[in-house]
Amino acid sequence: MRHWTEALAAIESFVGNATAAPADRIAALMRQAAIHADGELDGARAIAVLREVLDRDPSHQDAYYVLAQQYYLAGRHSDARAAIDRVIELATAPGQPLIPAALARYYYYKGRILDAAGDQRAAAPQYRRAIEYDPGYSPPALVLARRAADAGDQRQAETLLIDAAHAAMAQGGPRAAVPLQRGLARILLASGDRPAAIEAYRGILNVEPDGASDRVALAEIYAVDDPQRAISELRKVLDRDIHHAPAYRLLASFYSRTGATERANRVLTVLDLLGFAEESDRATMQRLNAARSRPPLRNALEDVDRVRLLITPAAREPLGELFDALAQELSAVVVQPALGTNLQPAVSVGEPRLLAIATEIATLYQTEAEIFIGEKVPGLAAVTAFPRRLVVLDRSLLTESDPALRFLFGYAFEAIRGGYATLLQLGARQRRDLGNLLRALLTPDPELTGTAADLLGGISVHAQKIIEQHARIRDVDPGAWIDGMLACAKRAGLVACDDFHAAIWMVALLSGEKLASHHATVALGAVLGGPDLVRYYLSDSYQQVRNLLTS
Repeated sequence: MRHWTEALAAIESFVGNATAAPADRIAALMRQAAIHADGELDGARAIAVLREVLDRDPSHQDAYYVLAQQYYLAGRHSDARAAIDRVIELATAPGQPLIPAALARYYYYKGRILDAAGDQRAAAPQYRRAIEYDPGYSPPALVLARRAADAGDQRQAETLLIDAAHAAMAQGGPRAAVPLQRGLARILLASGDRPAAIEAYRGILNVEPDGASDRVALAEIYAVDDPQRAISELRKVLDRDIHHAPAYRLLASFYSRTGATERANRVLTVLDLLGFAEESDRATMQRLNAARSRPPLRNALEDVDRVRLLITPAAREPLGELFDALAQELSAVVVQPALGTNLQPAVSVGEPRLLAIATEIATLYQTEAEIFIGEKVPGLAAVTAFPRRLVVLDRSLLTESDPALRFLFGYAFEAIRGGYATLLQLGARQRRDLGNLLRALLTPDPELTGTAADLLGGISVHAQKIIEQHARIRDVDPGAWIDGMLACAKRAGLVACDDFHAAIWMVALLSGEKLASHHATVALGAVLGGPDLVRYYLSDSYQQVRNLLTS
């Protein structure tokens, strides 16, 4: 919570308490110094507290070590050197157990202090001494390797890092060697040995596949002569973390280089809606938008392509198969959404634009439904697949843009087509009740009671086989499954409008957000659309489905 003042007051009160043990007072003062140094960034106060610690305990090694660091940060190199020398003296005093790992860090830090003071010749032996104490400690090995590389001794640089990496792996496993392997990759790249640098980075990623900075570095190397592989690596970064802004910028530039301007524009659009775009990014996006052509949708989405390119894995999970087999029965169990007041068939309202969009998207998703316009429609839209296929829109939506309405109809018609429209309007309690019911249906027969038992009384043979296939499954997450099914509908809406801004705007409205304008959706792309919608918009599947529908 960063209540530094209150924390410091508590520590000072404790230290001033006559009943506190001396060792506890020392520990409290060390915590106070850490708050001054790392919390308040007040090195002077930290130094004063550390001196008080040393007055109380002149042989406190940690206090001297932290004091050396604070002097170093303050540019007081002679004081820093005196403090680190005192640490080493205490650590190597007769009768003291030698701790190689600690001594390696002390000698390395002494080397840093000497380097900062401009005495590189005196610093080098300190780094070598650190390596002698702990051959797998990466910082001194990296410093000496960089110096060797700068001096033109590439072989010595590689040998230093490889030997240190082997020692690190022997002590702590493959992950312990990653910093050294990363240093080796950078030295190899600087020397112009791109293939070796690629192998080094791939070795790192085999150990730490989530290492975004290493994957971005690998992508930049690939981009020199293989931009498609660079694109593949950057998309892996975004698959793991949709908030990695540098990856978006590189990905957009690589798409532009390969002539995929439409995909470059999508990347920059997402960057903007995640709140990471700078003026240069927006200028590029505006330029690409100005040259953008929007081909009309010419084809319907066939079932096989819907399964392959649109729906999420949730539909193929046990709960997805179970719900699909019992969609009508389960929809009847859930309380139907309120439809609002003053309902009128859309054909009688006099909104040709709305009807034209609805007809086009209905054809796209091979779905027919009755469309009504009403007032005070809860959630602005109500959608049902059973017992009737209905889409009821609040009258306030009639002024929305074409892309926003296209998203809305895509969202609704996909849910109707998939039979899961009832999920669109679930409240928290209904989600919980439905989840409990689905779990109950997957339990052994003797345990069934209530609604679950009633449902099983008249189900189809197909539904019975699905239940038998997945019986006794316990590790299901109904909440995550419902979110996954809602993501299918959002994907369909996005495909229908091909406008990420409009999609996020409409998701915001349907979620009950009251935004002043479309600009208010900036930085909300991940919150409202969810990571799935971001990744889908940038995916090959999205590109393929758009190609199918517009070819």
